[in-house]
Amino acid sequence: QRYDRELADIFEVQDEIATAIATALRLTLAHAASAGPRYLPTLPAYEAYLQARHHFFQQTSESVPRAIEGFQRAAALDPQYPAPHIELGACYLILWYFGLRSGKEMTPLIASEARLAQELGHFTPRGNGLLGVVAAAYNYDREEAARLFEASLKENVGSDAEARWSYATFYLAPAGRFDEALRLLELVIDADPLNTTWRGATAQYLNMAGRHELALQRTAEIMALDSKYWVAYLYAAEAYAALGRWPE
Repeated sequence: QRYDRELADIFEVQDEIATAIATALRLTLAHAASAGPRYLPTLPAYEAYLQARHHFFQQTSESVPRAIEGFQRAAALDPQYPAPHIELGACYLILWYFGLRSGKEMTPLIASEARLAQELGHFTPRGNGLLGVVAAAYNYDREEAARLFEASLKENVGSDAEARWSYATFYLAPAGRFDEALRLLELVIDADPLNTTWRGATAQYLNMAGRHELALQRTAEIMALDSKYWVAYLYAAEAYAALGRWPE
């Protein structure tokens, strides 16, 4: 199909194309059917948001600060736009997760951005996921974490990749529930097969479970997709070390 529209109609076009694809494939999209009205940002804010998302997924010490700048710009361009605040919370989480900043410094920022998105009236499942991470990995309140993560996976939320990753990484895997964590991330990979971030997470869980040969298979798949993605080399090195294959 061909879609000729003014740039200002980009959100309408997105919905039209998604509906056309779903109809052609004869899929029932529970998420689309049950989701409430979404917030439509200004185009400059949306462009800044998309550029920042690109930097975010590279997950390097240079790219994450660029992502933060982009999301802050998107929020400034459209103060009612909730998505940049969720993404800022995710950026602060990544800085903490990879040890570039302390939990003491980052967790208040993560919670603040998640709650700000809630106050704007368009709270996404990822917001509950971010708050669940703080509860599980910083406050060590697994009961509250379970409540938040379960809320993040309700009502069409299960299709949210980052919410699933948060639940698997900060709740299921630390509890030794590796098979559940892997199943959750495999659903994400099925929906987004070229995303190296989610594949990297499964390699991490496989290493934690002692399944190092499978972890090496997964890291090889990642390297075939993106030979520069550093996380694949990290988890491959962990697997080789665990297997006593020190030169490799």
